[in-house]
Amino acid sequence: MNQNDSELLDRFLTNELSSAAFDQLMERLRHEPTLIRKLLALSTNEELIGEWASRPHEPTVELDLPGSQYTRPGRLLPRKPARGWFRQAAYLAVSAAALVICALGLWWLSLPAMIAQIQSTSNVVGLDQSFDWQTVRPGETLEFASGIIELKTIKQVSLVLEGPIHCQFVSAEQIVLHEGRLYADVPVTGRGLTIITPDGEVIDWGTKFGVEVIPEKKTEVHVFQGRVTAELVSGTKEQLADITAGHAIALSRESKQIETLKLSNKFARKAALPVEEFSFRGNLSEQSGWFDSGLSPKPIHTVSNKNVHYPGLAPTEKGMLEIKGGNQASWSPVGRRWQNGYLSMLVYPDDDFVKRLGKQTATLLSFGPVDEPDQREIRLLVRKPDQFSRQTAEFGMEVNGQQKYFEQPLFQGFKPCLVVICLGKNDIDLWINPARDSFGSDQPPPPSITLPNTSRPESRTLWINDVHNPNCTWFWIDSIRGGDRWADVAPRP
Repeated sequence: MNQNDSELLDRFLTNELSSAAFDQLMERLRHEPTLIRKLLALSTNEELIGEWASRPHEPTVELDLPGSQYTRPGRLLPRKPARGWFRQAAYLAVSAAALVICALGLWWLSLPAMIAQIQSTSNVVGLDQSFDWQTVRPGETLEFASGIIELKTIKQVSLVLEGPIHCQFVSAEQIVLHEGRLYADVPVTGRGLTIITPDGEVIDWGTKFGVEVIPEKKTEVHVFQGRVTAELVSGTKEQLADITAGHAIALSRESKQIETLKLSNKFARKAALPVEEFSFRGNLSEQSGWFDSGLSPKPIHTVSNKNVHYPGLAPTEKGMLEIKGGNQASWSPVGRRWQNGYLSMLVYPDDDFVKRLGKQTATLLSFGPVDEPDQREIRLLVRKPDQFSRQTAEFGMEVNGQQKYFEQPLFQGFKPCLVVICLGKNDIDLWINPARDSFGSDQPPPPSITLPNTSRPESRTLWINDVHNPNCTWFWIDSIRGGDRWADVAPRP
C-alpha cells in the first residue's frame, strides 16, 4: 500500500475516476485484500450510502471478490428523463461506489477474526504497509529489516519482535519464526503458546522467555521466568529439553544437538520508552523492560515520598528512583535495551553527595553491551571542578575513554538538573539544563558537549548506577524519556 494507492482510493470515493481507472481498480480489488482493507477504512461517508439505499435499483451483476456472494450494480442503469448526462454519470458512480463498499464490508466481516494487535513500534524499517491497520489475522506474515514492534494477542500475550525478523502468525497459539528475535510475556490465559522454528518447537507453560533464530545455524531459547519445553527437530529421534527460569539453550538441526548457553538479556522487552515516571513501588528490575545486572545483591528501588518539579516541564508523578553507591553499599545497576535516539532525565543530587565528592568521579548513567554491564562505552559523569569547590560539581561525558566536561558547575545539592543525550550516528551530544524556550521545538538548541560516537552498535543498553561509584554517591532520578525528536524528550507542559 503506497501513497499512489491512497490517492487512487480517495479519487474513487469522490467519484473522480475515469471509466478505465474504475475498471482497473475493480480488478485489483479482486486480488488485493490489503487494498480492500484500506478502502473500507476510508469509506465512512454514511450520507453516500444513505442516498444510494433510498433509491430504487435495477438488477445487479455479481461482484467477483474472494469469498463473496454479494453483488454490485450493473454499469448501465435506467435513464431518468429529467437528468442531464452529467448528473446521470455522477449518480452511476455514486451508486456503484456505495454498493461496492457494502459488498466489501460484508466480505470483510467474513474474514477470520483478529488474533493480535500492534501496541507500539520503534524505528521500524521495511515493514509492509498493510500493517498500518495495526492488526494481525491468522496466516499473516510480519517481516521487517530493523526496529521493534510490540503486540498483544487475544490471549493477552505480550510479544516484542525485533528486526531483522520474518515470522508468520498461524493463530493466537502458534507462531512460525523463520528469523529474528521474539520476546514473549505469557499470562495464564496464553499458556501453550508454541513458537515453531527451523530447528524445533518451543512450547510455553506460562512464563517470560525469548527465542532467537539465526538462519541456517541455530535457535536460542532464553527463559527469564517460569519454564518452557523445547523439542529439537532431528530426523526421527525426539530430543526434548525442559528449560526453567535463569537458563538458556540452543537447538541446532544441523548438529542435531541441544547446547547449554548463558542467559542473555539481549531481548527487547518493550518497543520504546516514552516516559518512565517511577510512580510504582518496588524494585526497578521487576518492572517490564528493566533487568538487573547481577553485579550486586542490593537492588535499586523507588521511593514514593519524593518527586521533583523542573521549571518549564509538567510536574512529575509522585515517586523517584533512589541511587546509592560505593563498594559494599553499592546498589546493583539496572539496564534496559535502548532504541531511541534521544534520552532525557531529571537528576536530583543529595547535598552531602556534592559536598563529599572530592576529587573522585561518579557515573550517573551509561550505555554499554547488554551482557557486559561492567563495560561501559558511554558515560555521563560528575566531578568537582577544583579543590576549592564545595557546593557544586560539573557534568561531563566520556565515550570510549575520551572525556569532556561542561565548564559551568550546575550540579548542586537538592537542585534538579535536566540532562538530555542524543546518540547520533557520528556524534553524541549532551545538554545540561537546556533553555526553556526550546521545549517542544522541532530543532534542539546548541549542545553543551559533543564527542565523536566511537561506540559499537551493540552498546545500546541503558545502565543506571555504577558499582565503582564513590561511597558518597547519593542521588535520585525522575522522568526518563525516550524519543527520536527533541520535542519528545523536552516537551512543553
